[in-house]
Amino acid sequence: MRRARALGAHVLDRCNLTILETHVYRGPNIWSYDVSVHLVVDLGSLERFPTSELPGFTDALVALLPLAYLVVRASEQGLGTVAEVLLRERTARLLLRSLTMAAAVTAAALVLGVALAWLTTRSDLPGRRVWAVVAALPLAVPTYVAAFAWISFLPELAGPVGAFVVLTTCSYPYVLLPVAATLRRMDPAGEEVARSLGLSPWQAFRRATLPQLRPAMAAGGLLVALYALSDFGAVSIMRFDAFTRVIYTSYRASFD
Repeated sequence: MRRARALGAHVLDRCNLTILETHVYRGPNIWSYDVSVHLVVDLGSLERFPTSELPGFTDALVALLPLAYLVVRASEQGLGTVAEVLLRERTARLLLRSLTMAAAVTAAALVLGVALAWLTTRSDLPGRRVWAVVAALPLAVPTYVAAFAWISFLPELAGPVGAFVVLTTCSYPYVLLPVAATLRRMDPAGEEVARSLGLSPWQAFRRATLPQLRPAMAAGGLLVALYALSDFGAVSIMRFDAFTRVIYTSYRASFD
């Protein structure tokens, strides 16, 4: 966004904007008031603009296009209608359901991802390199495919529990991969010293290892939370009313 603002300021500095106001005689006692805008750009100076700023400007425009479309479509109904919809009790319930699901999935993915990362990097698990690859495979499975497989095997899983299971099992690799990479770079001597001082394995992990994993856990947890909030496949097949599913059904209903 900073690059986009810098590009806009650079272009405006090299533009000459002129507004011409004219009165045109149209007939007896009839005058019209015309305003013309002339924009003169110094192309020679723009050629010296650093091209490294263009990717940021393009990214900003692409990111803002969907938001601009939503604002335009919403403003067609008037601010009163928009405020009425946003302040409904059902909207608050949907927001609470979506945020609760995202928080639950993030917490479960953190526990599962950190545990698997430790097993595949610090334990004597047989074939742990193979398990490290297998544990990351859910990233290649779309959530609607995973949800269809789960609900075909356990039809009674439909609902919030099913959506939680599918989202957790599909998103925990976002925690597993950065945490495992951090564990591989860490020196295990700190944990060994903690064990030699009489701490239990869990205490040694909590005091010596966990503080160094927090940045990776925070980054992975943020990705999981955003993934859970934006997902549509799992919540639609599991028939869980999250924001994405309700927005889609409302959009489809507008064509009927």
